[in-house]
Parts: sequence; structure tokens; C-alpha cells
Amino acid sequence: VKRNKHFYTVLDSKDFLEATISLQYEEDALLLRNLSCILTLGGVSSFDISANPESVKCVKEGMKDAFLLAKKLNETIKYPPFIKVSLGALNPMK
Repeated sequence: VKRNKHFYTVLDSKDFLEATISLQYEEDALLLRNLSCILTLGGVSSFDISANPESVKCVKEGMKDAFLLAKKLNETIKYPPFIKVSLGALNPMK
């Protein structure tokens, strides 16, 4: 319930920042993980990625890396970004 409330608060506040990840970036697992980490540290609210389980896994790993790095840097990430999965695009990553 707390996470849903946060989602609606972010959407209503105009602070919502979505990162739409191009399929070409999703082809490289390490790049996708690193982008997810950097963008999470930068305060992105949401990732829009293809409906590929590997892509979702890479984004989650990058977000986890960001929280670990933030802790080492004494920074705070209040909430993890949301992951929006787009069904209209197929990802070649397998």
C-alpha cells in the first residue's frame, strides 16, 4: 500500500522522470545494468523496458547496485524506481 501511495504521489507531483531504454541498449546486459545503476542514483522515477525477463533482471540488478553504492557514498535513495514493461517491443537479448 505504501508503494502504491508513493506511485500516485510521484505522478501527481510533476517530479516523475521516466527513462525509456532503447532496444539497442538492452542487447548489452552490462550496459543495461550500468545505465540502471546510474539513472537510479540520478533520481529516475521509472524505467520503461521491453518485456524480456533478462532485461528486467538487469535493471533490477542495476538498481540493487545503486542502493549499495549510495550506502557507501552516504547518499539516500528514498524509493526504488518503478519498472514499466512495454509489451509492444520485443527484445533480441536471450
